[in-house]
Amino acid sequence: MLRCTGSESFCVRQRLDAAELRLTSVVDTDPCPLTTSKYIRETRRGNALPQPADTRRATHGMATPTLLRPSASNTSRVSREPPYNTGGDLIYNDKYLQKEDAFRHSKWLSFMERRLRVARELLSDTGVIIVAIDDNEHAHLRLLMDEIFGGQNFLAMVTWQGMTSRNDSRFTSGGNDYMLIYGRSRENLIASDARWLGTKRGYDKFVAAAQGIWKATAPDIPEAQKQLRAWVRANAHTLEKGLQPYTHFDPTGALFRPTSLARPEGDRPNLRYDLLHPSTNTPVPMHANGWRYSKERMSALVASGRIIFGRDHTATPQFKRFLAESETQAVRPLIEHERAAATKRLVSILGERRFDFPKDEIVLARWINIVTSNNRDAVVLDFFGGSGSTAHAVMDMNAADGGNRQCILVTNNEVEEKQRKQLVKDGHFPGDPEFDKHGIFRHVTYPRIKTVATGIREDGSTYSEGLTENVTFSRMTYTTRQSVKIGREFNTIAPLVWSKAGGRGPILTVDGPDLPQHLLSQNYGVLFEAGAGAVADFAVAIEDAGLEDGADVFVVTDDDTRYAHAWQRLTNFTVHRLYEDYLSNFEVRA
Repeated sequence: MLRCTGSESFCVRQRLDAAELRLTSVVDTDPCPLTTSKYIRETRRGNALPQPADTRRATHGMATPTLLRPSASNTSRVSREPPYNTGGDLIYNDKYLQKEDAFRHSKWLSFMERRLRVARELLSDTGVIIVAIDDNEHAHLRLLMDEIFGGQNFLAMVTWQGMTSRNDSRFTSGGNDYMLIYGRSRENLIASDARWLGTKRGYDKFVAAAQGIWKATAPDIPEAQKQLRAWVRANAHTLEKGLQPYTHFDPTGALFRPTSLARPEGDRPNLRYDLLHPSTNTPVPMHANGWRYSKERMSALVASGRIIFGRDHTATPQFKRFLAESETQAVRPLIEHERAAATKRLVSILGERRFDFPKDEIVLARWINIVTSNNRDAVVLDFFGGSGSTAHAVMDMNAADGGNRQCILVTNNEVEEKQRKQLVKDGHFPGDPEFDKHGIFRHVTYPRIKTVATGIREDGSTYSEGLTENVTFSRMTYTTRQSVKIGREFNTIAPLVWSKAGGRGPILTVDGPDLPQHLLSQNYGVLFEAGAGAVADFAVAIEDAGLEDGADVFVVTDDDTRYAHAWQRLTNFTVHRLYEDYLSNFEVRA
């Protein structure tokens, strides 16, 4: 699932039923005829998406607090690649921040602080935040994150070597970015037994080569091992060292390595016993510290063929450790990945070069899987959506393993500074179609996600077969309190209610000026009339609709007594109160 919201807030959501929606300072919705905004009806495989309508600019500062209502404490992983503050890449108080600005570091920190505080509130108890940064603000960012998340919740600093070099650099060739990783609570992560594991470098390549050799030589084990060892020597530079000893084949073609059966340290009486050789029935030499396994466990291993005995009892036996049991290892805090590959793939998607140095969706997918422990239902939030790499990564991950991950992507529609100046010089300003079509959302993020989801580029050419994904784009603009006063325009907040309920299935909206007694889908429900009889009818309707226990239901009432009665009657569900002045439920306070 993907959601996108942000300054000129655009949102992508995957694995939803198609819905158009427009976030306002709370929200204004479409497909209801109350608005004219047209974003997207359906992104199922092969279907085209209409272009988004023109909008006014909002700010990330408004978009991110808005997320607190629907998503609070529910996000597994927050990914952020803020402006690196290299000069001309950050708008602060409606002006690009320049290198010459004596206060650019403090302004950048002010820009980041509020967003990081919101991010912390959005994280689940075992949530993790990753912030990508370069040398310009790395030191300042580390101190700020220590202050907001607590130094005790620092988890890792990953160095990303893009393998680019600058021969004209005076000191080093540079090319490094960093990912600062913090947890909402390191203690909770440890209590949940979170372990960050990654596939060993070259594992898939190694397995494929071994399978090919075995197919060509079986059942000649010595010949197969000879060829595999020669292949390993020739490819050692591409393989994790821990893989290279796995050059033994068993009769089934499985790879293994012999390892010691000695207890690493200490002396335990129950690990000192005679182990008999299966042919001579004589005890084999025991290690000085005793055996690694208990007598019962050792007997089971012998019976299953996991113990390798020598020709006779004079040789010390070894344990047969299969490669399939050693696919992963503790992840190393280093990424060596050529940046140019991501740029080439983005050019292939868009048909031309529109964005320099996009983050690599393959690397992002790997690290999302690592920090969420391969949780297929993870919620991923990216506050600085940029070219849409995070959304692309999540879609690819779901396609690969059938997952139901959700991605919330926040972006604006800012225009690059040089082009912005030229457009203004030519008489085009923010809000003009000619100006806005060059913004990052309309020019990069939207067409990228659309193309990846549908498989069809903007020019109608085929990029791929597409993905079985649904996407919803949203925007945050402004509305007046009067337009959402008592009993009117529930549809204005309907997308946020839907999001609070998990963002699955259709958005429940009201048809016409009159409110129904209630609205129901298979995922959540809304009760507008909270009288005793209406609550009873709602309970029956919920049962008929098949809502699962714990599903979200919303009760619209200002009356404390009526709300209490509804809450008591609907105890099997998660009950939320909506005040009749809908805007007050979701307003953002500075």
